[in-house]
This record gives sequence, C-alpha cells and structure tokens, in this order.
Amino acid sequence: MTLSAGVALIAHFGVFGSVAASLAPYITLVIALIASPAIAFITKGKFYLARKPRHAWKNLTTITCSVCEHPFEPEDMAWCPAYAAPICSLCCSLDSRCHDMCKPNARFNAQVGAVAKTLLPETIVQKLTTRLGRYGIAVALALTAVGAILAMIAHQVSSASPETGEVVNRTILIVFFVFSVIAGIACWFYVLAHDSRVVAEEESSRQNTLLLKEIAAHKKTDAALQTAKETAEAANRAKSRYVVGLSHELRTPLNAVLGYAQILERDETIPAAAPVFYQGHPPQRRTSLRPDRWPSGYF
Repeated sequence: MTLSAGVALIAHFGVFGSVAASLAPYITLVIALIASPAIAFITKGKFYLARKPRHAWKNLTTITCSVCEHPFEPEDMAWCPAYAAPICSLCCSLDSRCHDMCKPNARFNAQVGAVAKTLLPETIVQKLTTRLGRYGIAVALALTAVGAILAMIAHQVSSASPETGEVVNRTILIVFFVFSVIAGIACWFYVLAHDSRVVAEEESSRQNTLLLKEIAAHKKTDAALQTAKETAEAANRAKSRYVVGLSHELRTPLNAVLGYAQILERDETIPAAAPVFYQGHPPQRRTSLRPDRWPSGYF
C-alpha cells in the first residue's frame, strides 16, 4: 500500500508526465497488484503464510472456525495460538486481540526495531524505546506530516498566484507553529493512552490466563470427582452383591434348622424339659421349643 500510494502521488504531481498524472489512480491499482506477489516472492512467503497446515487436517473436508463458527475448507483454516483453536482467514484478518502472536517478527514495530538495531548503537535504541523517546518519535512524525501537507499547499498556491506567495508562506509558517504546539500536546496524550492501553491489555491477558488455568483445574477436579463417584458406585454395587449373597447363604441353613425345630415341636414322644428357676419364679413347664412361646422367667 505504501509503495503504490507513493508512486501514485509522484505520478500525480507530474514527475512521470501528464499522461501518468491523469492515470495515477490506475497506477496505484496496478502497482498494488504487482507489488503483493513480488514481495511474497522476495520474502519467500515468510510474512504471508505464517503457519503450516496441521497433519491432522489432511483427511478432513471441513473445519469449523472457533470465532464465527462456520465450516471452511482446511486450506482456509489456521491454528490460532491466541484462541488455541482453528480460525478462518477472515476472522484472523479482522481479529485485533491477539496482536499477531503467530507472527512475532512480522509486525511493523518489530521490523523497525530490527532495522534500528542494525543502524544505531544499542544505547540509542534503548533510549528511543522509553516513553520520552517514543514521544519524540511521534512528535517528529507528526511535524513531518503537518509540514509536508502545508508545504504542498504553499507550493500549489504559490504556483497558482505568485504575487500572493510571500503572504501565503508567512501564513503557512504561522499555521505550522500552531499545529506544532497542538501536535506536541496530542502526541503526549497519545503516548500516555498507548501505555495505558498496553498495561490494560497485559492485565486482561493475565486475568484471562488465570481464568483459563482455573477452568482447567476445575475440569481436572470434576474428572477426579466423577472417577471417585464411579468408584464409590462400583464399591456400593459390590457390597450389595456381597450382602445379598451372604444373606442367601445364611437364610438357607437357618430355614432348614427352623423347619426341623418345628417338626420336633410337633413330636409328642419327646419328653418335656426340666424346670429352670430364674430370679425367684416358681418352676414352670416349657411346652414349646420356640423361644417366643416360652413363658416369662425362663432363660
């Protein structure tokens, strides 16, 4: 975009002739279409395709995007480290929360920093990365942009009416100083707002990381509780089976004993038991073999 816009502006001001000046918008389009694949070819696509496709996606026909939740072909999907999930190319282009985590060396400030480290000493680079250094860079860029715009205006007006050129130049100079003061104040507020935004985003990212860790811990705890519940239920079922089996094994011989006792109770040939004294009661005859039919006072 910068290359095509720069060439179009140069052509618009007549450097390449009157025909190129009239065709400046079309020159912008053509240069953009040519420059994009040219840059990709020169850089070997390092800044175009940041992530290789995953091997697990080869046999899939469609993959659902984690942001828009629409299915797309695997060629149009990528693994986003910010969301830790698949993301389509459109959502990847529109998302601004991740700050290009998948391309740490492809951002503009990273490339400018790399160029500055190769051209300037380390001490100067460190000073430029401070708040005051960034404020100076912002003011210099703002004054350059304002000066360039006012200079073009003065040049156009002076070319159109040379008799008013001196007045226009003095007026432009006054306007430049006024805009310089405004730009200096605006740049300082911009730097402060940028630092505040960076701190807020770092805090938000830290809180999100803590929340994700807490969610993962809750998932592990829930899985452990589910496992403990299943183990307890299995033990309870085993205990029930054991109790049922033990009850069956006890009832079978006891029923036989009770049946024989009832048969013996109905036999008249069996002599009566000897009387037993208990707590001063008179002797009484036991007439039944069943304890629930014995008279009170017998042990």
